[in-house]
Order: sequence, then structure tokens, then C-alpha cells
Amino acid sequence: MGGFLVGRIFSPQPGQARPLMVKTSGLIGLAIGAMVLWTFKRSERARHDDVEQAAQSVGAGIPGLAALPAAEELDPAATSRADVSARNYGGYLRTNVADLEGRYVCFRPAFTAPGVISAYLVDVRWDDAASCLTFEEKDRADAGHTQRGRVYIPDGRPFISLVTVEGGAIRLVTVSRPEQGESARGLIMTLSNPSGMNFTPAGAPIVLKRVADKIPQLGFIRPDSPDYEFYRQELEAVAPAFGFFASAPRPAAEVEARPATPAEHARLSLVT
Repeated sequence: MGGFLVGRIFSPQPGQARPLMVKTSGLIGLAIGAMVLWTFKRSERARHDDVEQAAQSVGAGIPGLAALPAAEELDPAATSRADVSARNYGGYLRTNVADLEGRYVCFRPAFTAPGVISAYLVDVRWDDAASCLTFEEKDRADAGHTQRGRVYIPDGRPFISLVTVEGGAIRLVTVSRPEQGESARGLIMTLSNPSGMNFTPAGAPIVLKRVADKIPQLGFIRPDSPDYEFYRQELEAVAPAFGFFASAPRPAAEVEARPATPAEHARLSLVT
């Protein structure tokens, strides 16, 4: 009899079981939701306190917590002055780079045809809108690869860079700053496209020579062309003073057995 009464007390009637389960589930859901909301608010308060503390620390000048300087951009906005370039370009005055303006013949070894030299024109001029020197290639035999971009001139260094930035692709030409009557010599770093969608990084010596009166031979210059030997000798003069290509290290035993050549000494001095 006692067991029957206990069963009646703790076991609801069949008709009451479903409403009781619904109420119980609802209460459990409310309890869990309240716990989640409390945890979220506590986390937000902690984050807010951290932000305020960091701001106060920066204002107090605590080392290591100062704001990072803005990153440089390859193509920054023009400055308020039309005669001076942005700091990222070198901060150069137009009057100090006026001697670089003009037309050049640019030539380098062709990437996809051994023994062939590619020659084309490059115009360098001051762009008022960009407030810097710009360059534009012209009369390329492979016109689809024509480049145009901006000129970077670091202060205190005898080299300048002609940089193209387009759709995430960057082409870099770094050459010596030409003295009066001298050629600008250096290296080009770009992507070669030998076939289809096959691209590979490629580098080569490159020379820019100012055009005086007569425009030299342009296009793909082959060994039987009149200006080929002149171009070839100019390109040979690039290394090692104006650029070189470092090769993979030789085995230690081979390096010790062979004395360094003068050219290698010059390369080591350039690296340091």
C-alpha cells in the first residue's frame, strides 16, 4: 500500500507527463541561456577594460606598447606639393632629378630566346598628378608586355628603381643613377612567360642608355644585327660593379682548394 502511494506521488499521470516535460525543458533552456548571456557580458567587460588599459599605457609612454608606424605603400598618394615626391618614393625634389628626364633605349637579354637581345624605348618624365618621376616603355616587339610605372630614388644611394605594380604583380628594374653621358646599368627582376599560363621568376642584366640624336636598333636583336655587339658589350659591363647573380654555395672542400677571383672579391664587398 505504501509503495502504491509513493508511486502515485512521484509518477505523474500519463496525461500530465508531456506538459511536465515541456515545462522542465523550458526551465533548463532559460537557465542555460542566462548562463551564456552572463558569460558573454563578463567577457565583453574584460575586453573593454583591456582596451582602456592599453590606451592609457600608450598615452603614458610605456615602451613596447606604442602604436606601430604606418606601413609604406608602393603607390602612395601624391603630396601637397607638386614639385616633391612622397617619402616612399624617396622624397626627392623635381629640380634634383630633372637630369633623369628624357628618352632612353633599354636593352636586356631576351628570356625565351637564348642569344637574342630585346631592345625598346623608355620615356622618363615628371608626372604632376603623381608628384614623382614616372616611366613608360614604347616600341616593344612584344607589345603585350609593355610596362609603365613610377621611379623610386633612395637618398644617399647611387641606384634608382623603376617599379611596375599591377594587379598584385610587381616588376622591378634597379639601375645605377647615370652620370653625364653614362649608361644606367643594373638588373631586372620579373616573371617570364615562356608558354601559355606557365610563369617563372626571371632576372637579367639590363642597361638604359640615353637617346641623343639617332634612335638605335629596336626589337629582338640577333647576333647578325648591326647593333648586336654594342648591346652585348654594354650588358657584359653590368657585372660585377652594377649587379651580379649569387650562385648556390660550392662544397667546402672545393672552396678551400680554389683561391677567390677578383670578381668574387667584388661580389663579397657588394653583399656586405
